[in-house]
Order: sequence, then structure tokens, then C-alpha cells
Amino acid sequence: MFLAHFSASSVSDLPIPEEALPAIRNVNQPLDTDRSIAAENRRPGEEVEPEDKTIEIVITIVGGVHGNHKATLCDTLTNITKDRIKWTVLRQPLDSTKSFIPGQLQMSLTALVSNNRRKRSSVSTTSKARVLVVTPMNVDIVQVVKAIQCHPDPDVRKVTKIGAVTVCVDPLNAYMERRLTHPFLLNDCAQGWVNNILFTSSTSVKNQSLIEVQNLLRSINTDVAFFLAENGKVTRSMDIDAMLSETAFMQDEKVRARHLLCPGWSLGAWKEQTTLFKMNSILLRFSQPLESPLLLKKLKGLKSSLKTFPCQGNIYFLHGMLHFTDSSNLKEIHHVTLSDTTTLTVAKNLDQLSSNVTNGDGPHNTKGDHFLVITGCELKENVVKDWVRMCVKQKPEKKKLIARKNVSKEDVKKIHTKHHLEALPEGWFYNGTQFVSFDGEKQNTHPDLDRFIQQYIENTNHEVEMFNKKVDEISRNYVDLFS
Repeated sequence: MFLAHFSASSVSDLPIPEEALPAIRNVNQPLDTDRSIAAENRRPGEEVEPEDKTIEIVITIVGGVHGNHKATLCDTLTNITKDRIKWTVLRQPLDSTKSFIPGQLQMSLTALVSNNRRKRSSVSTTSKARVLVVTPMNVDIVQVVKAIQCHPDPDVRKVTKIGAVTVCVDPLNAYMERRLTHPFLLNDCAQGWVNNILFTSSTSVKNQSLIEVQNLLRSINTDVAFFLAENGKVTRSMDIDAMLSETAFMQDEKVRARHLLCPGWSLGAWKEQTTLFKMNSILLRFSQPLESPLLLKKLKGLKSSLKTFPCQGNIYFLHGMLHFTDSSNLKEIHHVTLSDTTTLTVAKNLDQLSSNVTNGDGPHNTKGDHFLVITGCELKENVVKDWVRMCVKQKPEKKKLIARKNVSKEDVKKIHTKHHLEALPEGWFYNGTQFVSFDGEKQNTHPDLDRFIQQYIENTNHEVEMFNKKVDEISRNYVDLFS
């Protein structure tokens, strides 16, 4: 018994909850699910109180970086089960750039539990509510789980549990640079913390990108379930059932892996892991429509412009809502640089965008305003603004007046072709091959060519002056995209 206990407790000097020890010492020994949940949620020294059987909140977590179709998976899960499950979706608004703040998620759960208690105060049987938490980008999955299972309110901890964790992975979007993966990709897929990995591209048989990523993730998580769903569209009922499981996250082997691989996580001792890449997101708001061809051209060129490590200034994701000059519809745009995919759809009704409970960040603030959220490595706001400015009709620049030295040889040739049949001055005639004077002088160009060139210069400068006047008028009314 001592050796079995020592094999688990010697991994760290931090204590392990007593109720979790049977699962850690012997993964084959069954644990009562309700007791194990309470054990992981209870803080050291906290007395066991009678459990609240009036309500139960089951939380399903969907994770993954931008562009991995987790929004599609979220919509699929809620739509397929809407007849039998009333979902509450917790996610950050589309125009948010904030990193994950545990307190915001905890406040949302507190409000949800209070609301369900009020509704079920007169009902003696257990009422089950389902919550779907969509994690923001660049957050360690440990932090999300810890925010839920280490909620500061013991009454909330008693009635909430995590059912299953699913992470969406796009094999084409996994590696940022050579063999370096996206920040937190491997953390999100670590053993004990994720039950299912959904591959959302390259799902054809023996696809090399898919095989490579699967081998990588299998090496860090030997018992995770792999599912294939092109663009995040899940169709198999068995895959959906696995993602909606109410007990998968609390299986003994998962409990054991969490406590041994991340000692002290339930006590708040596990800190977020550092990454090689410093990712940040910049929110840009503007009131003018963009030019669709210009923006699509700029997006198309992002992949070829990516820099090598440390990748400063690289843009990897872009999403937002905006109008284009050639359409009256508000468009929602998503672009993933590494897979070079751009998705444009007509935006949903703006009033519906704030209908879901969000992660404490407020509703989507999009009315009367266009916005883009651009994510990359150490992006600078002024540089990103200049990049977006290139996607609107450019303010015309004034042209310069020309002089004789600015007239090229091609211009002279065109001028001569245009005027070579004009009347010759006195004393000159054309012999069919050359221009000849009565003095015997011969030349290949019209004798009045210099006069024709001067007329060309004067006419061109007149057009330039007229153009510059129009530019001055336009400039007086020109409004910068971000002013």
C-alpha cells in the first residue's frame, strides 16, 4: 500500500486531494463519479456539505485556435440537440481581443446557477442544464478547467461538472514555423485535459499533413479520441455523443493524468506555460466600407510574406464584420493565413449576436461600426492600420509638371507618328523616304518636331494642372479610415 501511494505522491511536494488517490493509485479501481467531482472541486480543509440535488450544470468545453472551425462545431452541437437540450453558450464576442480572464467565466457560471435555482426552487427532482464553453485563442486549457473546478463559490462547485473537452485542430494550421506549433496547441491536447481531438481539414485517406499532426498529438496523448470532420461539420452520431458525454472528463485515467502531469493544479499552484511566440490581437474599428478586390488581394499575399522565426509582424488570423463598396450587406469575414482560406458570409442579425451569454465581455458591439480583429506575432497597431488603409480607395496624389527632359524617346516617336503628315514649312519637301530642304539637308524627322514636342508639353501640363485641382477638391473631403 505504501509503494502504491508513494508512486503517486512522490511526483511533487504538493498535496493531492484524498478522494482522488484511489484513481491515482489504481486506474482500474472504480470511483464514484459524484464523489470524485466533489473531491476535485473541494479545497483543502473544506468540510463536506450535503450536495445540492435540485440542479446540475454539465459543462462541455470546445477549444482550439482561430481558423480551426470551433465555431462551426459549436453551432453543430447546439443545432443537432436543440430539440432536447437548451444550451447556454459562453464565449467571447467576435470583436474581443482580451485574453482569458477566469473571473469573467466564474461570474457567468455564478449567474447561471443563481438563475437555475430561482427557476427550480419548487421542484424536488434534479434539473440538468447544459453549458457550452468556447475557449478564446492563446489560453492554456488548464486555466479554463481550473476556473471552473476551482470556482471560489462552493455552492457553484457542488452543482457544476465538466462533461467532456473537445479541441479542434486544423493540420494545415498547426505549424507556424518549420517544426514549431501554434502556441498552446500541445497544451490544449495534453493527456488528462482533453477527451476528443477533431481534425477539421486534410481528412482524406493517407493525407500527409493529417498523418504528421496525428503522430505528434498521439505522442503526447495516448488515449485521446481522434475524429475527422472537414471544416468542423460533424455528421456521425457516435462522434457527437462522445463530445456531449457527461462523464468522460472525470474518468479515473483522466483524473490520474491531470494530477500527475500538472501537480497542484487544483490548488492554484500550476502556472500558465510560456511559449516561444508572443501572439497578440489588435481590434480596428472604422466606419467606411472597404474595397473587396483590394482586401482579398492583400489577404492572398499574406502567406507568401510570412517571416521566419521569431515571426515578428506576421499576421496569422483575421476576422470581423464590415461592408464592401459593391454590396449593401454586412459581411462576416474569417481568414486563416497558413491554410490560405478566406470565408465571407452575410452577417447574422445584429440583435441576435448578443443573445448568447458571453464570457463576461458584454454583447457584440457592432452596430454602426465596422471592425477587424487581426492576430499575429508582436503586431504593432500603426503598422496594421497602414495595412488596412491599403484596402480602400486611395487618396490620389498630385502629378508633377513635365519639362523637355521628361519627354522620353518613346514619347518623341509617338509625337512624330501623330504629326509627320502635317504641312511642311517653306523650303522643305518629302521625297517619299526623307524630309529634304532646298539647301540639300536631309533628315528622318519632321522639321517642326521641336514645335510639336513643345505643344505636347504644354497640353500635358494643362491636363496635370486640371487633375491637381480635382485632387485638391477631393483632399478637402477626404476622411482617413480610422479618423
